[in-house]
Formats: sequence, C-alpha cells, structure tokens
Amino acid sequence: MPRGLLVWAIEDQDGSIDLVFEWANAVGFQFSGLTEDRVGSRFSDLYPPLYAGGLPEIVADVVRAGAPLKLGKMDYGDEKVAPGTYVVELVPVSDAQVLIVVDRLADADPSDTAALAAVDDAVIRCTPDGVIETWDGSAAQLYGFSEAEALGRALNDVVLPERPEEIANVARLVRAGVNLQRIDSKQRRADGSAVLVTMTFTARRDETGAVIGSTVLVRDRTANARMQESLEHLLQAARVGYWDLGLTAGATTHSSTLDTLLGLPHAQTAWDVQGLLDRVHPGDRDHLRMGISQALEGDGFELGSHEFRVIWPDGSVHWISLRARILRDAAGTAERLVGVAGDVTDRKEAQLRAGRVTHQLTTIVDSLGDAVIGTTPEGIITSWNHAAEQLLGWTEQEVLGQSMTMLIPQDLRGQSERLRKAVAGGEVVKNATTARQRKDGTRVAIEKTISPLWEDDEVVGIIEILRDVTERRRMEQALRHEALHDALTGLPNRVLIRDRLQHALAAGVRSDRPVSVLMLDLDNFKYVNDAAGHAEGDKLLVEVARRLEASLRPGDTIGRFGGDEFVVVCEETRTDDALLVADRLQQALAAPIMLGARRVVVTASIGIAVSPPREAGSLLRSADIAMYHAKSSGRARSSVFGSSMAEHARAHLELSQELRQAIESDGLSLHYQPVVDLATGELLGLEGLVRWHHSARGLVQPVELIGVAEEVGLIEALDRWVLRRACTDGAALMASGLLTPTSRMAVNIGAQHISAGRVVENVAAAVESCAGSGFGFHQLTVEVTETAVMRDLDSARRSLSDLSDLGVSVALDDFGTGYSSLTYLQRLPISVLKIDRSFVDRMSHRAEDVAMATSIVDLASAVGIDSVIAEGIETTEQLGILQEMHCAAGQGWLWSRAVPIEQLDGLMASLPQRRFPVHRDARSA
Repeated sequence: MPRGLLVWAIEDQDGSIDLVFEWANAVGFQFSGLTEDRVGSRFSDLYPPLYAGGLPEIVADVVRAGAPLKLGKMDYGDEKVAPGTYVVELVPVSDAQVLIVVDRLADADPSDTAALAAVDDAVIRCTPDGVIETWDGSAAQLYGFSEAEALGRALNDVVLPERPEEIANVARLVRAGVNLQRIDSKQRRADGSAVLVTMTFTARRDETGAVIGSTVLVRDRTANARMQESLEHLLQAARVGYWDLGLTAGATTHSSTLDTLLGLPHAQTAWDVQGLLDRVHPGDRDHLRMGISQALEGDGFELGSHEFRVIWPDGSVHWISLRARILRDAAGTAERLVGVAGDVTDRKEAQLRAGRVTHQLTTIVDSLGDAVIGTTPEGIITSWNHAAEQLLGWTEQEVLGQSMTMLIPQDLRGQSERLRKAVAGGEVVKNATTARQRKDGTRVAIEKTISPLWEDDEVVGIIEILRDVTERRRMEQALRHEALHDALTGLPNRVLIRDRLQHALAAGVRSDRPVSVLMLDLDNFKYVNDAAGHAEGDKLLVEVARRLEASLRPGDTIGRFGGDEFVVVCEETRTDDALLVADRLQQALAAPIMLGARRVVVTASIGIAVSPPREAGSLLRSADIAMYHAKSSGRARSSVFGSSMAEHARAHLELSQELRQAIESDGLSLHYQPVVDLATGELLGLEGLVRWHHSARGLVQPVELIGVAEEVGLIEALDRWVLRRACTDGAALMASGLLTPTSRMAVNIGAQHISAGRVVENVAAAVESCAGSGFGFHQLTVEVTETAVMRDLDSARRSLSDLSDLGVSVALDDFGTGYSSLTYLQRLPISVLKIDRSFVDRMSHRAEDVAMATSIVDLASAVGIDSVIAEGIETTEQLGILQEMHCAAGQGWLWSRAVPIEQLDGLMASLPQRRFPVHRDARSA
C-alpha cells in the first residue's frame, strides 16, 4: 500500500519550536490535506490543534535523539485530513529535518470512541495534564495499586512504562485533538513484575468540544504475548509461518516466521498479495498468481496447496509450501485470505537430487558397457539395459517377465540356481566366472556380480551385472603364454621349464622312474654377437631352437633358460639314454648355419643331471655344474654330473665368497712393475697388478682371481678397490719423489666394468679421494683389452672419451691378439698401444712376430697414438729388437717383476743414476 512521505524543517525561535513544510510525495499531499502552494508554511498555521498539543516538540526530541519514533495507531480527521486510522513514524534525516512517514490503515470506526472496554479492561480517566482522576477495580487488580494509591498521581508514575516518552507523546496528541490513539507498552506492576498492555487513549470533551481530559483503556496482553511467543517459537522450530490478509481493508497480521521464510527482517509493514508475489521466483510467479486469481474469482473457500520458490535478498533460492483458505462474507465476497506456509527446501532439493540421481543412474546404467539385469527374487526379469541387449541379443520387450533360465546354458543351470538362492537370502556374489547363452544359441564367457536389492529389511529383487570377458580371456591366455614362453624362440622359458620339471619329478616319484635334465650352452656365442651383431645373433638362436626341438623325442620338453642356454627335460630317462639325447642335440647343431653371407658352425657344451634329487632347483644346479665342467674340458662335449663336480663347485663358491670379503676388508694388495723408457732407461711409470694371498691357499694366481671375479659379478668392485689403492699409492710415491708429475700410474679395467657404464664415475671418485695430494687425472692410465672394447664398442667409446676429457690416459692392452682393427683405433681416444707379451716372447726366433710388432709401432705412429709399450721383455735380445723398431717403452722381468710398494724405493736406489739399463749388454734380471 502506498505510504505518505512529508519532510519538515525544524524552526527554533527563542525556544519556541515550529516546523516548516518543505516537501511531500503525492500520497503525502493526499494524507495531509496539503497542496504544493503550502510548501514553506508553518505547522502552527496548518495544524493549530496538533501544534498546540506539542507535536513540534516531539519532532525536535526525535531529531535530537537521532533515532526514529513510531507514534502508534491513531484516529484523526479534520477539515484538511480525511478521518481514518493512521500509523505515523518520525524519521530524522538531518540535524534540522525530519521525515514523517504516514500509513493509512482504514477509515475511522466511530464505535471505537465509545464502549471500547472489554469486561476485563481497566478504565482510567486523566486530566489534560495526565493526572489520574479515576482508577477502577480492574486497574487496581492489573497494576497492584489501590485506588487511594493511584488517584492524584501522574499516569507514568503508576503504570511505570518502559518508555515513558511514549505515553507523554500520546497525551500531547490527545490534547491536540487526536480522536483515538493506541500504543503497545511494556510496564511494571507494583511488585516489579512485567506486564504487556495495549493502551487506547480517547479525548474527553465538554459541550463546546474543548478537550477536558482523556480516557485510557488498558488491556492486559501478557498472556496473549506469552502464547504468541510460544507460538512463534513453535513456528520457528517447525519452519512454518501464518498470515491473515485483509482483502478489502488491507489490514494484515502475520508471524515473524513468515518474514523469515521470505528472507525478510521481522516486523515488516503490512503487505498484500502483490507483496507476496514480488518475492516469488519469476519461473513460479505466473503459476501462483493464476492460482490465487482463480480461487478469489470463484466461489470456493480453499486456495489449495502450492509449492514455489522465493528469492531472498542475498540471492539464495528457497522452496515454500503454501496452503490458504478464503474467508467470505454473507454475500460470498472474499474478505480475508488466511493460511500457512512452510519451508520445504530440504525436501524439494532432496526430491530434485533424487530425480537427478535417478536420471543419472538410468543414464549410467543404459550407457554402461556392462549388462545390468534386474530380476525378482524368484528370477523373473524386471529390467534390462542396452548393454544386456548388445551382449545377449534379446531386446527388452522380449525378456521382460521371462525367467532368467532362458539365458543360462543347460549345463550351468544348477550352479546358477544355487547362486540365485544364496543372493535371495541376502548374500552378495562377486566376480563369479560363468557363461550365458545368446539369442543365436552361442555361448559367451562372462564375469558376473549378483547383489540383493533390499527394501525394509527384505530382499525384493536381484541385480546382476554381467561383463563380457571373452577378449580378456584371450588376452589372459596370450599374457600367460608370454609370461611362460621365450619371446624370441617361442620355447618355454625358465619359469615354465622349472614348473614342468617339478611336475615330472613328482610323477617320477610315483612311478619310481628317473628324470634327466640336459643344460646346453652354445660355445663362444658372444663372438658371433660381436662379429655379426645382435640381430644376426638372434637369428642364430631361433635356428638353434628349431633344430634342437626337432631332434627331441615325443614327451621331451625343451626351453630357453636365458641368453644362449637351453634346457631339455626328459621323463623316464636314465643316464645312458640322456647321453644319447645329448648326442642327437650335438648332431642337430653340426650342420653350418648361414647368417647372411657367413657360414657359422655352432657347438654346445651340455651338462647332464639325473634324479635324484627330486627338487627342480637342485637338479638344474647339478646340470649347470656339469655344463661348466664340459666347457672347462674343451667345449663341444657332454658331461654327466658327479660328486667331484659338486665339490669343485662348492670350492669355487667358497672362493668367490672369500674374494668378496677380501675386497670389502682390504685384504688384497697391489704390486707394481716399472714401465721403462727404452731409449734412456728412465722410469716412466708403474703398472699396478692385483695380488691375493689367501690365508689357506697361499697366492691365488691372477688368472684365477680375475676369472672368479668375472664369473660372480665382482669385477667392478675389484676394479674400484684397485683404482682407490693405485691413486692412494700414486699420491704417496709422488710425495716421496719416486714418481714425478709426468709419471703415469696404470691400472687394468675389466670388460664387465666398462659394459656396466659406471667406469667414469668410479675413476673420478678414486682420483678425487686424493684431492690436494698432487695426484690427479693426468697421472692415471686405464688399460683396457680389445675384447672389452669390442663387447659394446659404442658404450666403450663414450666411457673412454669421457675419461680422456678428464685427462686420464687410455691404453689398449694385448693389442694384436684380437681384432686389431684400424677402424676402432680411429674411433677411440687411445693414447697408448701395448704389444702383447706373446709377440715379444717369440721375436727372437719368429720373423713374423717381429713384423707384427713393427707393424704395431708403425700403426701407432700413423694414427697419432702417443706411445707403444712392449710387455714381457725378458732378454737383451728382445730389448735390442724393440729399440731397432723404435718402440718407446717396455716392461718385463729384464728389469723387475711386479713388487710391493715398499720395495720400489730400494729397487730404484740400486740403479746407477736411478735409471734402468737399456744398452745391448744389459744383463737379464
């Protein structure tokens, strides 16, 4: 409903307060009875009775307090203002201005001025100044003051209002001629207890119309307020609000919870149907408006139930459920609309979520790759998704209402029935593997999960999820085959061979018949790989596997154990028969194999072991030991495992374990052999050679030591120990002056160490451990063999180049005994070539060896290699021949064996001018 708004300025002239009219809206002009030409007029001229009653002073008090003031409901009317019931609120807008807000509730009811008191209402009469003139029994009972105690006292002093100014203001307005004024007031009784009352003030006039006092009707609202408060709490707890909307007069009452439901602050001013619709979500507004209009235009009483969304001021959306009833007068005209509203946001959102979830679940089930089938507990089909149709061929229309039995192959129906009964009893069956029958009669392998569908602790249905595992079965079989077979040859691999051997041994125990195992290893296969490449080596292995498999008896099993090793398992085979099998295997390999343009002849060393033992691992180890015995006996032959071989293997194992401990506990030593300048006899450097003095076996020969280290994978650990000791000793010898900054300390590096790819970091760690001693990378030479380089030329080139970049010198040892290829000499950072001792030893009686050594010296010069060192010089004749071919340096027993570091100083001290003899008349050492 429109509100009247009027702005007044406060005028204070010598303490006399008046108001000056400044502005009003259209409704303000209507309610006040003023016109625009009255702007600038004084309140005292416009409303003499209200001015005389002190309304300007009330306005001034409000402005000074800086807080709005509601004057309550009042009946008023004169020649300017239409008679009616008004609600007036004073709102300060500046320190000298006030906004008067006027709401007109209804026309004044003349009956309100007479006989207003209910039976229990107190009736009090006061003088114009507010002094009590009469005080009835109801007043005495309500306030606890007797008539004698109340008469002659100011009303405020007896009723003890919480806000005395409210009663003072009302008294002023009544004196000014306001016909009727109502206020709600919280007051105190004589005993201090609180009481809530509604006070209605009416002016008493004499026969001339002059105000001679006021009559005050007081109605106790305490009980009603408590009931209202309880009701509000109850409504708040229930999240329910109520309202009573006057459709003709416009008066409304409503609970604070209704404001809460609509997202409004409490104590909103009166609102109508449009006010409610303004709060409704635009998507629901027309539907609700139509429902209200149809109900009001009809002749019924029920508006019915409506659910709609409202938008709160913060933008949030809430769901409201509204139910209302129309109250009509005798003529059927709608007078009032009463009803209740509740917050159903949680329920509606739950419903919407459930709807969304149901839709999503339906969509998910329909889009699943797995078939989802619903049945009754008895197995009657109730639901069938698209994937089920794709998997089994039947449409939903064809299967609904049918028994699941139609989908189950005859031989699986008993099993399926047992599972159905278990699930109907509440169990869950997960990942059961079975089969289903398609519409075309074919079977499909499936994996299924079956779950009960519960409702109120009762199984009301069964859900089956079926997954086609045909492809997975195929892949599993392929993976199983891949896991148990060699990818190159297709033969059973180590895992499958061990399994089949164990089964054969178990069967042999039952039948009391032996089982033979043949372990076959190709001889010198790595040379084929090195010369022809790995691709050609793989072709060779495939052809070998084909030949071996073709030569076996029915019932024998062959597998590739790894690398170039093959294993044959022969059931019910004794030693003699196993030897015959071995001969056939050798014969199968006898014919040459063509690898491109190369004719390759392959031989094999075969180890044979016959059960007992009855454990696969033990029998395989015995065959392996026998195979190594065949290799050490000359290769291309077969050996049968015997107890002496086992003893040798145990001794070899013990030696390897003791070598590991010797490396870890620093139980080895380095002996050093001088490297001599063949022209001057000057000491150029030393070669460190490892020695192991075993506590029980004495000196272990270097060949055996290195062989054990290579077999058990200790060569890298051994090289690290040698590097650290050589660097430490080199630093000490430089400090003593035996070595100079140009001297070199040489150590040998094994082929396995180079292949492992960690040689650079191990060399760097050894040299850096001597940091600050004067011994550095430029004092170190690493010696590698042709065989070590050719095992993996690219990897060796990278490692040796990195070492050369650090300043380490690289020497190629035993040159001339292997490939002797100019190509790899040009690709590798070689600083030194070492002529193998076999050439040096034969130079005195074999011209071809002299020619070979001369070629090596000339080749080194041609490709820019800094130095050539001859090994194994033992005679002056050998020395002379090497000097004639201009070989730069040498080492050998002519001057010294390899000696401990402690003997080096004495050796050098025994030489004239600390130089080794290099003249033709030098005598053998």
